[in-house]
Amino acid sequence: MTNATATQAGKSRRVEKPAAKKRRGGVTGWVPNQHGAWVMVTLPLVIGLCYAGSLRGLPILVPLVIAWYTGYFAFFAFGLWAKAAAVRKAQYVTPLLVYGGICAAASIAVLAQAPHLLWWAAAFGPLVAIAAFEAIQKRPRSLASGISTVIAAALMVPVAVDAVSRPITPHMMAVTGLLAMYFSAMIPFVKTLIRNRGDQRYVIGSIVAHAVALVITGGLVYFGYLHWFTAVAMGAALVRAWWMPWQVARTGKRFSPKFVGNFEVIFTVAVVIGIALAP
Repeated sequence: MTNATATQAGKSRRVEKPAAKKRRGGVTGWVPNQHGAWVMVTLPLVIGLCYAGSLRGLPILVPLVIAWYTGYFAFFAFGLWAKAAAVRKAQYVTPLLVYGGICAAASIAVLAQAPHLLWWAAAFGPLVAIAAFEAIQKRPRSLASGISTVIAAALMVPVAVDAVSRPITPHMMAVTGLLAMYFSAMIPFVKTLIRNRGDQRYVIGSIVAHAVALVITGGLVYFGYLHWFTAVAMGAALVRAWWMPWQVARTGKRFSPKFVGNFEVIFTVAVVIGIALAP
């Protein structure tokens, strides 16, 4: 009886441990846990605010920032709600409604001051629709979802400038394109090291995406829309898009998500430096 009791107790402990771990690591829907997304969501907005650059614009820029972040939080909660089992959907409704309500109120405050910003809905609408469709199909991390999201984030550069009625220059649009290309190419690259490690389709796609981005960046540099250092940054990103998956295939070494994220900071900073060096 003693041995049977001990065995049963051991089985109970093995069953209960994953449940406890799940509770500790659970996602409530209030705070997005996609750490890499924070940079993609924040960087274009910060650059746009720098170009907007006037304290007189605070009455419209403050609600714009609130609308942008709460919109992102609401969409994150929506993604969790869409993929959750029926019994768990209710826990994501409250953050979805709270963030959605704040986003709507802040957006109204922005449009009340600058009604002309409404035309940006023509650009954001299809991108949000693609991401929402992928979430409903339970593919929130698909390439289509990721790329549509980062393009929408990049558009915050001209939106912030347009909000204060400053002219959107060709340089600003070149920066918007640069950010969209860099982050879009980063998505398949990260997949080659983590979720789709060893899948040659992603490796080839990542390298091609970086190569195309480098060529376009070089063209923008040639015509004077970007600083030459941005091409250097994109060239370095292309090299790492080839080298790191090659190292994984050659040595069998795996890069941890934390290492990949920290290493990516170097290239993101290089892109920002290139943008900051523009006259």
